Amino acid sequence: MLVTGKNGMVSSAHWLISETGIKVLRNGGNAIDASVAMALSAGVVLPDMCGIGGDAFMLYYHKHSKKLYAVNGSGEIPKRYDIKTPIQQHGMTSVTVPGCVSVLFTALDQWGTQPFEELSGDAIRYAREGIDVPSKVERHMHTDLSELKKYNASRLYLNKGKPMTSEDKLINEDYAKSLEYLNKHGNDGFYKGKLAKKIVQYSKTHGGYFELDDFNHYQCEIIEPIKINYRGYDVFQTPPVSQGYVHLQELAILNQIDMASLTSTQKLHVQIEAKKLAFHHRETTFNNIEEELSAERSKELAGQIDLNKANNEIDDPYAQNNGHTTSFVVVDQWGNACSFILSVAGTWGSMEVVDGTGILLNNRAGVGLNTHHGHPNCIETRKKAVHTLNTWMIFDHEHLKYVGNTPGGDYQVMWNMQMVSNLIDEKKNAFETVDSIKWRANYKNGKHQIEIEENISEEIVEELKKMGHDIVLIPKYSASGASEIIQVFEDHLEGGCDPRCDGQAIPVYKF
Repeated sequence: MLVTGKNGMVSSAHWLISETGIKVLRNGGNAIDASVAMALSAGVVLPDMCGIGGDAFMLYYHKHSKKLYAVNGSGEIPKRYDIKTPIQQHGMTSVTVPGCVSVLFTALDQWGTQPFEELSGDAIRYAREGIDVPSKVERHMHTDLSELKKYNASRLYLNKGKPMTSEDKLINEDYAKSLEYLNKHGNDGFYKGKLAKKIVQYSKTHGGYFELDDFNHYQCEIIEPIKINYRGYDVFQTPPVSQGYVHLQELAILNQIDMASLTSTQKLHVQIEAKKLAFHHRETTFNNIEEELSAERSKELAGQIDLNKANNEIDDPYAQNNGHTTSFVVVDQWGNACSFILSVAGTWGSMEVVDGTGILLNNRAGVGLNTHHGHPNCIETRKKAVHTLNTWMIFDHEHLKYVGNTPGGDYQVMWNMQMVSNLIDEKKNAFETVDSIKWRANYKNGKHQIEIEENISEEIVEELKKMGHDIVLIPKYSASGASEIIQVFEDHLEGGCDPRCDGQAIPVYKF
């Protein structure tokens, strides 16, 4: 449903995360305060997706100064990493230095108003007292059961070797203690103190490469966002190492096409073709963003799209990454806004929970790195891994218009393109946009395949097939993702949360 309010709003992938954020806003906190609290709660509520053992990115708009900031919390590859080691999907060799904690404390130090100790309260209570197992978490206990059993995450997230049910409780007493330790010792507690030492010791005894210096050395970065102008609106994205530039290239290509003159089938067709072109040129664009996003280059790429025929010859040189992530958006009573995304990379990350900490570590190296020389994610020590994580905001001249986000690995930039087009080209509201039919494109074994939710019209499906698209219908609302949008008006806010998740958009009311 579409929700409205005047004094702030949050939207996330689970109602408990939203409840944490709205509580902070009601108590006078700002968008950063709410975001820090929501990120901490998310690590307890959706542990298969995120946590302080993972990474984070964010965009933050400071209304008073009219300044937009990007924060890059991508994890670094250990200095001692042996690049000759075969890349492992799970286990300690798959882990990069977690960046999430650095993002939280840096954001709070720069722009927050409330203490970490107060903001961690919900997460500590959720972890200690336990929460009912969310439906998506339960599903991932089933889908990843055989692999989970190989690692010690199974002790925490399985019930005697079997998936939990919705009647079970997720309890993580050690995680609560780790957050309480951070209450007292702050950022240094994670990167220089007891938690760093425990992670490094665990790494050494489980075949990893971490040294204390890898943690002492780490710091997230506050950087300038990147942007394009899309039909008069400025669309901002997180810059590399985030893959936000792929989202912008898709939009830059669509920007050269008169979408209003196209049929419904052609609109969907050109979006799919823009995705193919942007993914084919990911490496080139990463290394030369300004030129690749220019009007001249975008016009050249758009010229390669036949309005009536699918291009099945173009390839995607590198495997797509499904990823498992969560995200949320916040606007406070003063007009400050945050779009935040965090992840442990694959489902259950490395599947390694560090003894005595309750911290599940990411597997960013396992799902992100490769040995393709020249690729942005080719293995190099002390390198920040390139991420599928990205997040966006849209401005109408200098006025914030939309705050949006979605999880979903490489699908993120496809769904973000669809959302922006729905908002701007189709003039849909926040909920209509997240409720719209989703498609996702895969490139496997040299072939493009487009999965579309089955509530699309049969006529459009048949027309797409005639154009040469390989269409697979999937059940309604099964494309996954958990998209969130808040639209900012002069006198109120409107928000929507994806019906494909357990989340909610919640406004602040003052009576």
